[in-house]
Amino acid sequence: MEPYSDSKLCKDIIMLCKIRYDTTKYPNLLSAFDAYYHKHYSGCDDIKMTYAFANRLFLYPAVLAFINDENIQTCLQNIVLEQTFAERLNNITDFQQVLFERMSTWIMLQSVKEIDDDGSWYWIIDLSIYGDEDIDI
Repeated sequence: MEPYSDSKLCKDIIMLCKIRYDTTKYPNLLSAFDAYYHKHYSGCDDIKMTYAFANRLFLYPAVLAFINDENIQTCLQNIVLEQTFAERLNNITDFQQVLFERMSTWIMLQSVKEIDDDGSWYWIIDLSIYGDEDIDI
């Protein structure tokens, strides 16, 4: 079984968190997740995307795909302890929405490339299949 971080779903979620979607059609990440869900999961027309559903289906697994020994501290710091700009600006207090904002922000801030000892770039999570394209939802 391939690791989740190598799956197309995980990579799509990372790209969506990095705001690689048409923001004129989808004004926020939750609406982009809703469109993505209804495009890729047939027979679910009656389901409306909520923060709790997006957290469980998309964000929590993507966070787990990124966690390693080097970034566990920032993960805990950003997701558990720190308010996001959106939380402060919009006075967000709903637990699921707060968790959504914190997890999606943490994923957005994660590097998907690093430099090795020889000075060459390599993919941590290979998003090269997307090139400069946004997610088509």
